[in-house]
Amino acid sequence: MRRFEAVEFRSPDDEVAFTRLLAGILGIPPIQVEGYIQAKQGEAKLPPSPSGKLEHGHALVIGIANYPKVKPLSETVLNDARDMHALLTEPLKAGYPPERATLLLDGQATGAGIRKALADLAQHAGAYHKTPRTLTSVREVGR
Repeated sequence: MRRFEAVEFRSPDDEVAFTRLLAGILGIPPIQVEGYIQAKQGEAKLPPSPSGKLEHGHALVIGIANYPKVKPLSETVLNDARDMHALLTEPLKAGYPPERATLLLDGQATGAGIRKALADLAQHAGAYHKTPRTLTSVREVGR
């Protein structure tokens, strides 16, 4: 018969209580939690591809700050999209091949442009390809 005990957190960052909780969830003694986590982290790390690129990756990043008939949003919206694209195509970070990472900004991100980019993405990205899907939304307060 397994014995369960309550774990009381004295603060949001109570490491002792957190360790006891993890030990109970994992079914190991609390003293083994740190080694267990380190071992699992080592298993999760995959070596980078020889080329430094994510060979089967495709990405689509869209940034729109200047909508028709609406007061323009901050340039930060476009900078965020550029930064995301740069991060995705950085070989030592995400490693997506630049030719497979599309960036659409403002006038390029029309309905037709987005539909074409999505169709291209669907055509080229197979079942085993990595395709990040993110939605960034900006709401400016007080404008």
